[in-house]
Amino acid sequence: MGDATRTPPNGSVISADYESEAGLRRQPAENSDAASPSKTKATKRQQILAKLRSAICGLVLMLITAVSWVGMTQFAQLTYNPLTYQAPFFLVYFSTSWLVIFYPLYSIGALLYTKGQISLKETFREGINKYRSETDCFIPFKLLGQLSLFCLIWTVTNYMYVRALNMYNIQPVDVVSLFATSPSFVYLLSWIILHEKFIAIRIVAVIFSITGVIMMAYVDGFGSPSMWGVIIAVGAATGSAVYKVLFKKILGEVTYCQVSIFFTFLGLCNIVIMWPILLAVYYSNGEPMDWNNMPWGYLSGSAALALLFNLVVSFGIGITHEAFIQLGLALAVPFCVVVDLVWRNIQFDGMKIAAIVLICLGFLINMLPEKWHVRVLKFIHWKQEHHDEQVVTFHTPRSLLRATAH
Repeated sequence: MGDATRTPPNGSVISADYESEAGLRRQPAENSDAASPSKTKATKRQQILAKLRSAICGLVLMLITAVSWVGMTQFAQLTYNPLTYQAPFFLVYFSTSWLVIFYPLYSIGALLYTKGQISLKETFREGINKYRSETDCFIPFKLLGQLSLFCLIWTVTNYMYVRALNMYNIQPVDVVSLFATSPSFVYLLSWIILHEKFIAIRIVAVIFSITGVIMMAYVDGFGSPSMWGVIIAVGAATGSAVYKVLFKKILGEVTYCQVSIFFTFLGLCNIVIMWPILLAVYYSNGEPMDWNNMPWGYLSGSAALALLFNLVVSFGIGITHEAFIQLGLALAVPFCVVVDLVWRNIQFDGMKIAAIVLICLGFLINMLPEKWHVRVLKFIHWKQEHHDEQVVTFHTPRSLLRATAH
């Protein structure tokens, strides 16, 4: 469970490829001046095919991102049963435990990608060194401290997300759309904590997001039970933003190997640290569960799709442009609307639709690059020049004929 803006939901800024981690060296390119026209055409054809392949992969990953996020949310709500199961903390604990296979999956992918030329032992040693301090000997105490912090934030954030799904008159699309306000909170926290550059268009996105949240809370009136569901869902979006900003501040840039190690250790930390809380909640009847009627199918489906989502968001930007991943997150909202309409027969009033639209607009505005207006102006200027050239080309001969006739 997570989110992604310019960085993945795990908060990482991945800046390495498999070849660099494997220690492979690329051969120097041949002199371009000596290339023949046939080689030049072949190179251009390869570039076009590479771009087309990247775009196709991007579209596939975009759909996987949207479907996995929506499916995870829908399965999470389907686990609730007033008589046999009302345990959001157990679902968070169960699904987070699946993260332990993150690094093994990365290792398999790295071996297949490099055809066995990568040294997993050396790569793991280099990856774990990022989390060690100079005073650590065998046990990375620095990593344990960081993991404890991030595990706490991760658990609280995901608990609020799953808990909101069981609130009165709160539907999956409400939680998904409210969680889409996270990029706005990421920008505000990055501006305050990381001292990132002020961008005016981001403030517009924040205004749209906050307006959408207020309208969503007002659907059933302020003070209604559903309003508390909105507050909890927004709390989850805020927690996700805190997680990502702290990840960037504390860990900075990480490689694919390092983020895989982090997720695996996060899953292990969850298993070791959170089980006493799970037992305390269970034996105090804080979360009723009937072990003879556990919804294992929905629990496993939600956990598997959450793992798939984090895998795609973490490694997808190495396959295609990150804009496709971000569009997948934006596409999750209309996908969830369709699911709620078709399979749940839920009707939406005008106020809720307007709130969802505003939040989606805020999310899309956050995707705009820093100097997007400069690119738009350059494109308009180029179109104008191209149009003027066409006018001169098509109309000059006729005008010359008229001038000759006179």
